Amino acid sequence: MHTRKHVAMPGNSFFSVLLLLTAATIRVDAFSSSTVFYRQGQKSDELKIATTLAKELMNPLGVQSERFVVATDSSNNVIGWAQIKLLGELASSQRDPSKFDSRPGSVDLEQELDEAMWEEFEKNDNIQVPIGFKSFPWTKEYRAMEQGVKDRDQRRAELRAQRERELQNEQLWELSSVYVESSFRGQGIGSELVKRILRKRIVEDGYLPTSIYLLTLATTVDWYQDNFAFESVSSSDIPAPMAFEVTAGNFITKLIGAQLCCMQGTQQTLEICKSVPAW
Repeated sequence: MHTRKHVAMPGNSFFSVLLLLTAATIRVDAFSSSTVFYRQGQKSDELKIATTLAKELMNPLGVQSERFVVATDSSNNVIGWAQIKLLGELASSQRDPSKFDSRPGSVDLEQELDEAMWEEFEKNDNIQVPIGFKSFPWTKEYRAMEQGVKDRDQRRAELRAQRERELQNEQLWELSSVYVESSFRGQGIGSELVKRILRKRIVEDGYLPTSIYLLTLATTVDWYQDNFAFESVSSSDIPAPMAFEVTAGNFITKLIGAQLCCMQGTQQTLEICKSVPAW
């Protein structure tokens, strides 16, 4: 029976790289034990998850149970979990959209609005700027211009609300914190956790499979490709919120002969998720 290392890279910590390098080997082609159950994370799970993540040198901050799928034994003891979390906030993902091939997950909303408003302004032949006596505040021409300014402010607000809704749908996510207690490894529990969290987010919650990324070592890339149809992304396509983490992580891994890789879900990931039983 073949074995491969299986851990998704958690974010925001140099220690996370060390965790990947020391992760236990599990048998990814084994079937999950019949005494293992899977459910949505609950508030009562958060202390256990945070404490274990800290012990394993993973980021324990900001644990939110609704992001997690957990595995439990027959006594309802939590023995493993996986999460898909928001990959950076929109406000922290600014970019200059005039630059060609900007990274995924980055946007400059104000510049987009400026360009959209200017385009509409140029196409509107009804806009007249009063001159001479018509520019005095009491003239109908001035009042028409003033109303036009108010209308454009309202239009900008409408465009902003529309674009913010679109950006929410375009948000990026990270599969991370995949963990199974050592005494339960080798039963395919980690694989089942990943499948179920992907099904929950992609099939049930409607996330685009291409909006989900993960960080892992080069030695586990094939495992994510074979089991979940994730594909490696080039360095230029690494999402902006992940870019620093990858750079810092590779500085450490290269010192000890390892390599950190970024992967992205595909449409085939969706088809795989559809075959997973609903909760």
